[in-house]
Amino acid sequence: MTRIQSSAHVSHSTGGSLARALWWRLLREGFALVIVFPVALGLIIDLALIIPMSMAAGSSSTMPTGGGFHGAPPSFAALGAGSDSVVLALGLAMAPVVIMIATGLAAGMGVSGIMASELNSGSVELWLSRLSPRSISRGLLTVVFLVVGVVWVITMVVTALVLTITALVLHQKVHVSAAYVVFCVLVPILLALSGAALAVGVGLWKPKLAQVTNGLVHGQGAWLIIIAFLPSAILGIAVMTGMSAGLSITLAAIIGGSLAIVLAILAVIIGATKLSRDNIVSSL
Repeated sequence: MTRIQSSAHVSHSTGGSLARALWWRLLREGFALVIVFPVALGLIIDLALIIPMSMAAGSSSTMPTGGGFHGAPPSFAALGAGSDSVVLALGLAMAPVVIMIATGLAAGMGVSGIMASELNSGSVELWLSRLSPRSISRGLLTVVFLVVGVVWVITMVVTALVLTITALVLHQKVHVSAAYVVFCVLVPILLALSGAALAVGVGLWKPKLAQVTNGLVHGQGAWLIIIAFLPSAILGIAVMTGMSAGLSITLAAIIGGSLAIVLAILAVIIGATKLSRDNIVSSL
């Protein structure tokens, strides 16, 4: 019965049937890794930053950032988030970075894990006998987008809870601008989705990039993870390094949005010019 429901037995010529089969398989085999790992990593980053700073608050009135402990450095406020303490200022400044890292990693792990498993089992050849390359691409993207969406929502909720609890414990007030909220909410998901779309296109164009030895749970196609995750990592690093130079939320949003647009255009070009049955079969 299990085998009948697997993604190797897609019987309809639509991407939706493939997406349902892949999502079912993900829930059975790799959900914990693909969903829980990125969220846990984001939480660890949150706590690794906030806990040491909170402990330092009790023993020192000044911080190496140059501002008094009860006056957030201007570089943090420039990102659109302010607080009465350096602890929360740092947490607020890092919140969008945490969300970017988690969603970007989810995109990479989702694409590489699913494609590696199916390539190793020989399912791609069966897909091509029943589905068009465009339908296959839609099915893969549907599942990966679901994975990214779940991680995105959970990470935002967890990050908000961590910051809220920290503010309550320290009896501090938090201020965020509308631009900051938009940046935290939209930019990470746009980067993750566009990176995932490009990785799916490259994975179908060059399937050997995703082939590994262990399948969905343990085997990950490193190149596809890099393609999907790198855009989020690049912007995250830009935000972290730019904070010391007073990076504005507007500039950060422009960089992120522009990068997402470029990735989406590349994904469309690959999908339109490279994803034919002949190209895919010759690359297997």
